[in-house]
Amino acid sequence: MKRKLSITFLGLLAAVLAACSSGSEPAQVPSATAVSIAATSAPGAATSAPSAATAGKPEAGKATVVGRVLSKQSGAPLADTTVRLAEVTRQGSEAIYVLDGANSPGAETGGDGSFVMPNIVAREYVIVIGDPYGKYVVIPDETNRARVWNAAADQVLDVGELRIDL
Repeated sequence: MKRKLSITFLGLLAAVLAACSSGSEPAQVPSATAVSIAATSAPGAATSAPSAATAGKPEAGKATVVGRVLSKQSGAPLADTTVRLAEVTRQGSEAIYVLDGANSPGAETGGDGSFVMPNIVAREYVIVIGDPYGKYVVIPDETNRARVWNAAADQVLDVGELRIDL
C-alpha cells in the first residue's frame, strides 16, 4: 500500500512538472550588480510632465514615481522607452541593486517622454532606462555612481528630467 502511494505521488509530481514545463529555454534574468552607490534625494523642482502634483496620491503605504526621459544630445523626448526600478539592498556600508526582469517596477515613456509608476513598494531604487538585456543606462549621481532614489511611503517621487544617451 505504501509503495502504491509512493508511485502514485511520483506520477502526479511528474505530471505537474511536465505541465509546468514550456519546453523552451528559461528566461534570462539580469544578475545582481554590485556597485558603489550614494543616497541622494529627489530634485526639488517639479518641471517634468507628469509632475508630482498631477500624478495623484498613491495607495496607503505605497509610492508613485514620475519623471521624463530626454535625449542628452538633442533635448527631445524619448518616447516608447522602458524605464525600470532596480531594488537597492544594503548590508552595512555595502550595497547592491537588483533588476528582476519579471517583478521590478517599470513603465514605458509616452510621446512626451514622461512616465508614471503608480503604487509601487516604498523603498530605495536605482533607475535603469532602456533594454536591460541590450543597451541601457543606469542613472548616475554627480560622482558617476548609480544614483539611489528613495521612494517614500504615501509620497509621489518626481525624479525630474532624466537626460540620457541611449
